[in-house]
Amino acid sequence: MIEVSVILCTHQPDRRLLDRVLKAVASQRGAPTREVIIVDNRSEPALEDDVVKASGVSPARLVKEPVQGLAFARARGIESARGRLFVFVDDDNILSTNYLSEASRAASENSKIGVFAGRAHGLFERQPDWLVRQHIARYAVRDLGDDPLIGSGEHWGPHEPFGAGLCVRANIARVFADLVRASGDAGGLGRTGRELASGEDSLFSRIADALGYQVGYIPSLRLDHHIKADRLSWRYLFRLIAGQARAHVIMDRICGRPDPVAPPPVWREPDMSLRRFLGRLRSPGLYEAITHIAWDHAYWREQRRNPSSGEIILARGLKALREFDLPATPTSEKPLT
Repeated sequence: MIEVSVILCTHQPDRRLLDRVLKAVASQRGAPTREVIIVDNRSEPALEDDVVKASGVSPARLVKEPVQGLAFARARGIESARGRLFVFVDDDNILSTNYLSEASRAASENSKIGVFAGRAHGLFERQPDWLVRQHIARYAVRDLGDDPLIGSGEHWGPHEPFGAGLCVRANIARVFADLVRASGDAGGLGRTGRELASGEDSLFSRIADALGYQVGYIPSLRLDHHIKADRLSWRYLFRLIAGQARAHVIMDRICGRPDPVAPPPVWREPDMSLRRFLGRLRSPGLYEAITHIAWDHAYWREQRRNPSSGEIILARGLKALREFDLPATPTSEKPLT
């Protein structure tokens, strides 16, 4: 019985960094029975088996996902995996040596938690400037302290895990893969090439909630998140924030939540942006005022766009999950041991 499936999705990886990531997986101490699945998402040139062999990871498999996008790469990894708990590792995540054993322990000790992750320490190729530092959590870098945070996966909150080092029970992950494959375009969630969309990690949490599970922050899980210098520019930060704003609207649509406020007419956007900028200067401050220019523009633009067929399919799938008469405590899966 395979307890943990490590799923590493990659596109155009830095080979030296990928080697460090794989070596960290190979050097896990006290780890449960595991497998490693590397998903090559249309890298050019494509990854070959020698990358796996050189890392020392065993047992490991290299699979290919021809549809570009992180959501589809994760779906391919899920379809190829046989474990009871899936741990998603990005190609810039270096796991602590006890990450897998701690993930297995957390799942075993709390059968109600379905999706979780922990602390992510930033390893920066250059020091972030003041604006990037204020928004470093947007880069999946966080430390929320020594106490676990457990809550509902229905809404975003500090307890909702990021995609880096994400741990997901197999039954939740398989529903995710089915929904993504049915959607055609994953509803615009997940990064695709240079498009910095996000939100596929939140979809795991929404599925967990629909199936009766909680989600959480588990501080004993630690990893280093290597962030390249070109990602620490203001231009990248603004693109990242815009992608997250679009994903926020998309997730609300998929979850059946209407827009809280209608977007302003296009001709009023400059006036609205200025008013919001001045208001945010007073509170919470300059760094929020600056970056919310990008957020507002992307948020309003996404509100005006008609839902894609993929969003509609995902919304129907999530609604169908919620309409089942599920027990308050999940019983479909035995605790990990």
